[in-house]
Amino acid sequence: MEWYRKTLGVKTNERKANFGLGYCSNSKGEYSAAINYLKKAVEAETTYTAAFVELGFAYYKTGGFSDAEYHFNRPSV
Repeated sequence: MEWYRKTLGVKTNERKANFGLGYCSNSKGEYSAAINYLKKAVEAETTYTAAFVELGFAYYKTGGFSDAEYHFNRPSV
């Protein structure tokens, strides 16, 4: 996570670093933090399927079921 944070210190919208921190945050059960990072990842690349799935998972775990459903279905659009 340290390397992802260092990358974001240089380039705040770097999609892979935002995805990496979002993924790691989800893995640690820090779903609200994950949402913030993953939203930036999908803003940077609107076809980033892995980020949409991780974002959907984070929303699901925080009770945002309609947002979760949207993001789970989004990659297939």
